[in-house]
Amino acid sequence: MEAEELVFSLGENSSYTAEGRLCPEGYVLTLSRRHAAAAGGFHVNIKWIIAVIAAIAAVTGLILLVRIVRITRGSGSLFRQLFQWAAAACIAVLLCNLTSFAYERLPGWIERENGATRAIWDPGTLIVHGIEGRGIYRVDSGGYLNDDKPLEDNFVLVLGASHTEGKEIAKGKRFSDLMDAALRQSEDKLAVYNISKDSNYLPVIVNNFKAAVNEVPGADAVVIETGDIEYDPEALRKFNDQWDYDPEQNAAQLMSRLSDRKKLAIRVKEAFPLAGILNTQFGTWASASLPEGPDSDTDGDIDAYRDAMDESLKLIRSEFAGDIFIVYHPAVVIDNTGMSAVKKETEPVFEELCLKNSIHYINTGSLFEEAYRTEHIIPYGFSNTSPGKGHLNEAGHSIMAAAVIDALKREGVR
Repeated sequence: MEAEELVFSLGENSSYTAEGRLCPEGYVLTLSRRHAAAAGGFHVNIKWIIAVIAAIAAVTGLILLVRIVRITRGSGSLFRQLFQWAAAACIAVLLCNLTSFAYERLPGWIERENGATRAIWDPGTLIVHGIEGRGIYRVDSGGYLNDDKPLEDNFVLVLGASHTEGKEIAKGKRFSDLMDAALRQSEDKLAVYNISKDSNYLPVIVNNFKAAVNEVPGADAVVIETGDIEYDPEALRKFNDQWDYDPEQNAAQLMSRLSDRKKLAIRVKEAFPLAGILNTQFGTWASASLPEGPDSDTDGDIDAYRDAMDESLKLIRSEFAGDIFIVYHPAVVIDNTGMSAVKKETEPVFEELCLKNSIHYINTGSLFEEAYRTEHIIPYGFSNTSPGKGHLNEAGHSIMAAAVIDALKREGVR
């Protein structure tokens, strides 16, 4: 059998090839990065940029070390030698920390209760995210990732987890940004307000929903993003115990009440992004075998799942008079036959429950598969990660935006 070539597109700036061969062991699929010219343009890999910066930092550190050695030359004291080593180490750390500002810098994370989310970012600070994908954002006055503009009279509120927060995507490319561009009436106001946060999974959104629609009141519609719809029934019921919104938990009030010690801790974190990178890396190693988010096992009891999820959806339906849209984006699997969306046994039940509770349901699985068949697009993964894994990329966000905008207009929301 001759080798077959498939082209994987991960958005404008990334692509892969796959070579399939029939071997005695079976069909072997090998992924490799395409040449930049074949991808249709100049390709920039942030890892190489950071590597060059790190090399420059290392050379600079070496030059400074030589300078220190020359200054202290002629003295054989152990103290001076230790001073040289300590000075070199400090210089190296400071230079690495300096390069970290261009690679990964996350602002202070302020935890709270009785708010739309369980934490917010330090308002007004800059986020630089390059570990997965690439995104640069300024945190708005509410502690979320939006332009700091007033809301239009008719706006859409978007809730979700890290996929929707979209730190991995360039500003303007997230599905909420694309929705805003399509729906807004004025450049000076926002038609879509995104209050998503890391780990804000569907059960957590249910838990916080009452607070969310009170923290940001007046929305015409609410869009809820979820990457999973299969949860343990007992876990779902625990999250149905909602908290009420407390106005004292908004960003301005929280910041005014922070202790000097907490403020100092936030400023230190923001001034030393290298520490955050190391903490994230060690945390990733330590939790590599742990499940992500609430328990996503139904224990095989579909009837118990049906009852628990019905309670959750009925709860959020009772707390918001406008249209509610739930957009579900399943994971994908890439094999020798191509790419397919993961199917879960709870999908028909979840769709049925959404219809029962007058909630609009959008499943992007078939849209992902169609995009792959026609354009070889993979909705997850980046040039500095694995294709098909991790967060939604620009192509995935674009597909999500088109589906949600179409649903909003079909229901007459805008």
